[in-house]
Amino acid sequence: MPTPLFVVGKHRSGTTWLSNLLLDHPQIAGIQHEAHRGIHESAFFSHVEGRYGDLSVFSNYVEFASVVSRSDYFRLAGVSFDELMELYPSTYAEVFRAVMDQYAEQRGVKYWIEKSPMHTHYMRQIVESYPDAQFVGIWRNPVDAAFSWLKRQEGIESPLQRLRELGRFTVNKYIADVWTRDMKKECPERVYIIQYESLVDRKEEVLDDICQFLNVATSKVRARYAANTSYSGKREEQRCPKYEIKFVQWLYYSGLRIVPGTVFQVAKRFAQKREPLPHWFFKLLEQPQDKVR
Repeated sequence: MPTPLFVVGKHRSGTTWLSNLLLDHPQIAGIQHEAHRGIHESAFFSHVEGRYGDLSVFSNYVEFASVVSRSDYFRLAGVSFDELMELYPSTYAEVFRAVMDQYAEQRGVKYWIEKSPMHTHYMRQIVESYPDAQFVGIWRNPVDAAFSWLKRQEGIESPLQRLRELGRFTVNKYIADVWTRDMKKECPERVYIIQYESLVDRKEEVLDDICQFLNVATSKVRARYAANTSYSGKREEQRCPKYEIKFVQWLYYSGLRIVPGTVFQVAKRFAQKREPLPHWFFKLLEQPQDKVR
C-alpha cells in the first residue's frame, strides 16, 4: 500500500517548490497541473472534512460526492461521482485515502504526496487518520516569509496597514512553526524539517537527506513548473524599511515567546475553523476535458 506524504509549512515558505521537486522523484506521485503551478493543494482536511456532516448518512454522502467530484483535485485524480459513490459508506479520511492510494498504485510509486499549508494545523488529526503518514516540513526565515507574503497583497499601502498585516502573518507563522516543532518532538520518526535557505544553497544535499528519511533511493530531480516565488537571490529584508524588519524579528523571536502556551492552544483551534471552499477548487471546471490531465 502506498504511504501518505504531507508537505507542511507556512505560506511563502517554499512548500510548492519543495513539493514540485519531490514530484519528480520516480517513487513519489501527486496531483498536479500547470494552472495550479504544479502540485495542487487539496485543502481536504482544512476545508472539506466535516463540511457535509456525518457521511454515514446517505444524503450527506451524496452531497459530498457531488461537490468534490467536480473539484479540480478529484477531477485531476481521475475519480468520478459514480466511483466516489462506490466507496459509500466511508469517512472523509477513508475516501481521500482510497482516492490517493488508487492514484499512486496506478503509477507504481511508494508515496503519494499532498501539499496544503493549512494542513500544518491538522497534522495530529492526519496522524490519527493515517498512522503511517510521513511529513516533511519546511521552515523559512520569518522576515523573508513575511515580506514575501506582503509583496503579493494588494491595497496595503499605509505604514500602519503594513505593520498590522506583517504582525498578523508573523503570529500565524509562529503558531504554524510551533505546531510543526511540537509534532516533530512527539513523532520524530514521522516528521522531518528542512530550512528553505538550505534548500536554496544546498539543494542536492537536502533532497538526498529527505530521500534517506523516506527510505527511497536518491535521485536527481528538478521542478518542472515555474516557481511561485518572489525570491531574487537577495534576502527580503535588504529591500524593506528597517523598522518593519525589527518589528517582525522582535515579534517572532521575543514578543510571542512570552505569551502563555494556553493562548496558542486557543489560537491553534481558531486556525482550524472551517472556511468557505476556496475559489480555486473549481478553476478547471469550465475548461475542455482534453486540457485536464
